[in-house]
Amino acid sequence: MDHVLLNKLETMGRALSGWTGLISATTALLSFRIARSLYSDAKSDERLIVGTPTHPQLRNFEDAQAVLQLPVFNKSKRKAYINDVRVYDRNGVLIAMTWSEAMDERGTPLHATGLVGIVDAATIYIRRDDGLYFEYARIRYAHSFAKGVEEVVFGG
Repeated sequence: MDHVLLNKLETMGRALSGWTGLISATTALLSFRIARSLYSDAKSDERLIVGTPTHPQLRNFEDAQAVLQLPVFNKSKRKAYINDVRVYDRNGVLIAMTWSEAMDERGTPLHATGLVGIVDAATIYIRRDDGLYFEYARIRYAHSFAKGVEEVVFGG
């Protein structure tokens, strides 16, 4: 009799262990889905809005024509980073330039590190290295909220 009772208790223990494992796996899956949903909701407000590029107001007209200013607004509660800016001419040729979030009175970008952090808003200043005028520019930029490169066009 003791042997039969022991077998039944052992079988019930295995069944209980199996059910516990199944409940644990189901709870882990539901927890993962909830965490992923919360993460997606938090990421959904991560957007940068880039305004229209224009020439800045500088004392010297010639200096201003070689510079573009690009207003950027961060709609997220998290800080965003612009980490790459490239400018192309009408023919798709890369223009040598320097960019930063600050410039001097002649439009020369200051502290050009290749990385600009944006909490609420910032202005990116782009100056041609050759000093020629910007009549047309296709500005491609990458930032921490985007998986790819985005672009904005100056001129027509």
